[in-house]
Amino acid sequence: MQRIVRWCLENKSIVILATILLIGSGVYATTRLNQELLPDISFPIITISTPVAGAGPDLVDEQVTQPVEEAINGVQGIESVRSTSSQGFSVVLVEFDLDADTEEAESDLQAALDGIQLPSQAGAPEVESQSASEFPILSLSLAAKGQDLADLTGYAEDEVVSSIEEVEGVASVDVIGGAEKRIKVDLDPDELKEKGLSTDALVGAISGTKVDAPVGSVSVEGRETPVSTTSELGEIRVLEDLPVGVAGGDTGAVEAAPPVDVPEGAASGAAVPPVGTPGGASAPPAGTAAGTTTSPAAVGEPVLLGDVAEVREVGSDLS
Repeated sequence: MQRIVRWCLENKSIVILATILLIGSGVYATTRLNQELLPDISFPIITISTPVAGAGPDLVDEQVTQPVEEAINGVQGIESVRSTSSQGFSVVLVEFDLDADTEEAESDLQAALDGIQLPSQAGAPEVESQSASEFPILSLSLAAKGQDLADLTGYAEDEVVSSIEEVEGVASVDVIGGAEKRIKVDLDPDELKEKGLSTDALVGAISGTKVDAPVGSVSVEGRETPVSTTSELGEIRVLEDLPVGVAGGDTGAVEAAPPVDVPEGAASGAAVPPVGTPGGASAPPAGTAAGTTTSPAAVGEPVLLGDVAEVREVGSDLS
C-alpha cells in the first residue's frame, strides 16, 4: 500500500489526468442512457383467462379451472400456479423462473391448451403475458349532471376514446363502468297460448341464435385454413323478425311469461327449427263441426318473436 501511495505522489500529473478521464467518461455515459418513465419490463408471469357464460364459481372451478391446471401441468419451467374461479370467469396465474423466455413460455402454454375439452358455454382460453407497458398511465373520470348514464357512456365510447386514441404513442383505451345497452323481451301469455307456443320454446329459440359454427376450410398454397361463420343481431327490428316456431306447433300450456333479457349485439344467424310437430291440418276434436280449426292462428303458420312479445331497449347500469 505504501508503494502505491508513494508512486501516486511521485506521478501527480498522471493521477490527475486519469481522474479527469474517469469523471468525463462517467458524465458522457450518463447522458447516453435511455430513460423511460415506464420501461418495457417483462415479468415471468402469464395469465390464462377463460369466460364461462352463466356458470357459478363452483362449476367454473370444476369444469374449467381444474382442467386448465391439469393441461399445463407438464409445461417446463413453472414455479407456481394460482387460480381464481368467480361467477362466469376463470383466471389461472402461472409464474415461471426469472430467467425464462416469456414468449417461449407463452407458446408452450398455448400449445398445452390446444386440445383441452371445456363446456360448450366456455370461451377459448386466452393466454397473455404481463408487461409493465400494459399498465395504465392515465385515468379519466366523466360526470354529467342531469344527463342519462347511457348517453354519457355513449359519448365516452364514441368521442372520448377516439380522441385519445389519436394521440401518438397511445396503445389502447378502455372504458370501465357506465351503462350497457340491453334488449328486453316481454312475452305476452295470451298471444303465446293463441299461437300454441310455450315460454321454454321462445327461450330456446332466442338462445339458439348464437352461432359460431365451422363451415369447412380453405386451401391456400398447400396450407389448410379453417373457416367459420358468425353474425349478429344488432337491432330491435331484426330481433322482432326472428322466427320462434310455427302456430300450433307447441301445445304446452303457458301459465306465466317472464321477461327475457338479451344483450344487444348477441350473435345470430342460425335458422331456428320449428318447435314441436311440423305444420299440417289437425283433426278437429270430438264435438266440433267439420271445417273448423282449434285455434284462431292457422296451424303451421310461422310465428315471429314480435308477434308474441314486446321487444324494447333498456339500459343496464354497470357503475
